[in-house]
Amino acid sequence: MLELPESKIIQDLDDAASSQLHSQIIWDKKFLRNLYMDFYKEFRDSIPENDDNKLFVEIGSSGGFIKKVIPNVRTSDLISLPAIDMKFSALDMPFKAGSVDFF
Repeated sequence: MLELPESKIIQDLDDAASSQLHSQIIWDKKFLRNLYMDFYKEFRDSIPENDDNKLFVEIGSSGGFIKKVIPNVRTSDLISLPAIDMKFSALDMPFKAGSVDFF
């Protein structure tokens, strides 16, 4: 299994510090940063019009940086993190039916 030296200090994957380390690893590794950036751009380009009145939600945002590409997206995760807008489980989302335009 491929293991990054930076990740050897991770003991609890559900710890906020682990998510922040993952975020730093993704940003520091050019290949991973470009992979995420390409995915985010494809997501952005698939939206008919980036309308500020529409609700965009990314589920499981912890290590990512989608707001650099889609600034008005609402980020979410199971744990509280500085760059996360909302904390909730995908099994119990706080949205009314039909209120989210894009996940």
